[in-house]
Amino acid sequence: MSNPLPAWPEGFEKQPAWVIQSASADQLNPNEPPTPEAAIAKETLIEGFKLIKNNGDVIQAKKLWKEALKQNPKNLWLARAINRIAPEILQQRVPKRWHLSKRRRVAVLIPGELRCLNRSASLLKNLSNWADLFICTTAIHAEAANGLRPKALAVIEQNQSLQEEEQKLAVGSMKQWHKYAVCCRMIRQSEQQQGVLYKSVLKLRTDYFLLEPQKLEADLTELHKNPYAGLIGSSDKIFAGRRDLMLILEGFWMGLRGRFLDVNPRDWSINTTQILQSDDCVKWFGLGFPKRIVGEQSSVKELRAVLEQGGQALAQALSETWLPNEPLVNFFPGHPHFPSEVAFARFLNGNGIPMREQKSLRGFLYSDRSTA
Repeated sequence: MSNPLPAWPEGFEKQPAWVIQSASADQLNPNEPPTPEAAIAKETLIEGFKLIKNNGDVIQAKKLWKEALKQNPKNLWLARAINRIAPEILQQRVPKRWHLSKRRRVAVLIPGELRCLNRSASLLKNLSNWADLFICTTAIHAEAANGLRPKALAVIEQNQSLQEEEQKLAVGSMKQWHKYAVCCRMIRQSEQQQGVLYKSVLKLRTDYFLLEPQKLEADLTELHKNPYAGLIGSSDKIFAGRRDLMLILEGFWMGLRGRFLDVNPRDWSINTTQILQSDDCVKWFGLGFPKRIVGEQSSVKELRAVLEQGGQALAQALSETWLPNEPLVNFFPGHPHFPSEVAFARFLNGNGIPMREQKSLRGFLYSDRSTA
């Protein structure tokens, strides 16, 4: 069966900053002017589509786009657009040389299905030269997981208690947090055996395209130096932080069926300090804010400005009990029963853990991850 002709990625060049940096679903924002990088991406795509329209030459169009990716390796707009029309030509870059060593004590967690592993395996094997990999996955991916040379591997179907724990989870996206907790347990076990603690932890996905993985070294080194840095990453997809902060999330899944399932946002207070210490890579704008307090805002940018200008009075109002059923401002409601990214943001907010984007973890999920 032949692949369908690529379709033009409508509106990719006018994405709000929070969409671009947090790898969210595309949302057209006509009020945002295209960036220079987006203009380059659009011109490149046009050249490829001309080849298809004039000659029906999809192969040459893809070669053109593939070459453009090599020439513009940091152009996120180009990579995201190609992900929507021809994800198979994206190649995960692998840094030629790392300066980090195991003395840095870095643990890499991979909790979940190992989708698109053919695109990310080289990078993960490369990372295993100076970091320890901890993987929790399902039986169908067990053999592939072993091929990544993990420090420890847990397979859900091979452990009855793990199976029973996952069966109790009501929404599929909750399972990643259970697997995350399992990875954390394996980290603790490894530390007890070795008598040495890890310094930082990096949570990755195999179906996530990293635009600039070569910057991982510098960003992880900075995390080691700064005890107040919080987390870095791209929402709940991939993120990193100092060991103690990352292991706090081990307990997140325990509250999934209680505190984080079918949440009424009006039952939660909001920590504005944590939001203002973070940027838009974490979905704080999906927490729900009473219009009575923040007004009728039309964008994430406007809502952030209100929080910045509101000072202590607004912070106090958002920390108090809200009115039942009062209207809310919410720019990212997510899944009706368990919006994973919002629940993650709520957990960080409640624990006062800031999160910011760094270029090393900028990227997106592969558009064909469900089939690749």
